[in-house]
Amino acid sequence: MKRYITLTIHIVSRDIRERYAGSYLGFLWSFLYPIFFLVIYWFVFSKVIRIRVSASDESYLPFLFAGLFPWYAIQDGIIRGTTSIVEKGYVIKKVLLPHELFPLSANISALIHHSIGFAIFLLIYFIWKGSPSFEGLFFFPLLFLLQLIFSFGWSMLLSSIAVYFRDLVQVISIAMQGVFFLSPILYPPSALPKQFETITKLNPLTPLMEGYRTIIIQGKMPELQGLLYFTAFTAIITLIGFFVFRKLKAGFVDVL
Repeated sequence: MKRYITLTIHIVSRDIRERYAGSYLGFLWSFLYPIFFLVIYWFVFSKVIRIRVSASDESYLPFLFAGLFPWYAIQDGIIRGTTSIVEKGYVIKKVLLPHELFPLSANISALIHHSIGFAIFLLIYFIWKGSPSFEGLFFFPLLFLLQLIFSFGWSMLLSSIAVYFRDLVQVISIAMQGVFFLSPILYPPSALPKQFETITKLNPLTPLMEGYRTIIIQGKMPELQGLLYFTAFTAIITLIGFFVFRKLKAGFVDVL
């Protein structure tokens, strides 16, 4: 177990280094990019386009960022996880190690990368609004863990199929755009027409995004029913991902 943890840390650190390979500022971009991102969105949605979440005076920016940063981590993790086996084919053919480490490391790397921007947003928000509620923040690590397992489960499933069907990578990139607009990231679930209520309720990302917003903006614990639904969905997709991955990985070396 210790060996696998060490290997995962090594692969994650290597992936982070490769992300900024050739740039002068290197890992510093992990801090600079979200700062530029926050400033641009602040200017657009507070000075140019003024949007409110509801009839109240609630600012749109905290609502947006509370869902946007987790989404970017999920999107980046799933897309990079889908390509992880194909991209690391040269390693898989030479070194004997668990293939599952590659999609896992891709998702951990994505979570770390986007968590920096999330942390900067939270710091600014809580300085502006005041101290956070510890009742809500208690559930923050749980949501982070479930989010990581969720994207890892999808990556296991998709990366194993992508070895045999390379066009899947392009399909997933397009599909993620559709999921983005069908998920309550840019808007609250209540903003959708009634005919789309079922889609919103069945979407596993709805309780995740609403959970983050409940913790950050309202300072409360997430709704238990939604949290249980997301946990159950995550468990199911992860089990399916493991099953498909184990079935297909025997042929990886031959195809790669």
